Amino acid sequence: AVSPDGRLIAFNSGNRAASSIKILSVASRQIRTLPSSVAAFSASFSPNGEFLAYTGMVGGTQQIFSSRLDGSKRKQLTRSDLTKYGPQFSPDGRKIAYAESETATESRIAILNLRTGKARRIDSPRGQVIPRQWTRKGLFRIVGYHSNNGTLKQAIEQSEQHETDSEDPGPMEGPYQSAVVTVEFRPQGGLPGRKEIRIQR
Repeated sequence: AVSPDGRLIAFNSGNRAASSIKILSVASRQIRTLPSSVAAFSASFSPNGEFLAYTGMVGGTQQIFSSRLDGSKRKQLTRSDLTKYGPQFSPDGRKIAYAESETATESRIAILNLRTGKARRIDSPRGQVIPRQWTRKGLFRIVGYHSNNGTLKQAIEQSEQHETDSEDPGPMEGPYQSAVVTVEFRPQGGLPGRKEIRIQR
C-alpha cells in the first residue's frame, strides 16, 4: 500500500502466522516495523496518511485493526468467528470496507462505520471478493475471484446514490442504479484479455 502523499509504502514481511507490517520511507529508504501485538498484514492507509487499517490474527481468526503509523491508538475493529481481510478506507476516512469469508470459496464485502462501530454488508458477486478501490467520486470497486485456479476476475463499480439518510445507513442500500462490470481473462500460457460491460437499471 502507498500513502496518499506517495512518501511511504506499507508491506507484509514474514509468513502469515508471524507476519509484520513494514513501512518504507521512499526518500530515505529506511524501513520500520509497525508495532503490533498480533501477526499483522494486508495494510491500507487512511486518506490523511496518519492511520493504517490492517488484518491481524486473533486466536487463529483474521480480524480488522487500525492504528497510527507508530502503533499508537491501536483498535480491534471487528470481533466475530468469521475471517476478515483486505481493509480499505473510504475517501473521507469515516468507513472501512473489508471482505468477510462465509466459506472457503465465498466471501462478502462489509462496510464498517468507524463512528458507530456498525458494519453492513453490500451486494457483491458470488465467489471470493475483496475490496480494491474506493474512489473520491463516490464509486466503490470490488474485485471477485471466481474459478478454482484464479484465472477469472470480475470488477464492479457501484453508485452510492442511495446514501442520503442523515443517520448514515451505510452505502449502497438497495439495488444499484448503475454499474460497470469488467471481466479479465488470464489464461495459462496466454495473454490476458478484458471485456467491459456497462449496466443501467
